[in-house]
Amino acid sequence: GRPTGAPSVEMKVPWVDQREPPALHPRTLLRYDPRQTRLSLLETLVTRPCRKPTRVRTAERR
Repeated sequence: GRPTGAPSVEMKVPWVDQREPPALHPRTLLRYDPRQTRLSLLETLVTRPCRKPTRVRTAERR
């Protein structure tokens, strides 16, 4: 389970590039739990694909 009063909301997700603004939905951020990194990572990948493919697509559009 995920603790209600977890300070994970203000924490920056490790696998997200900090040079870009967080693209995670607030609900997804609430799911993030340092104890369940793998599960949260899977949920994040399902909710929002990785940044790298997005960068490639943006480069192709230009």
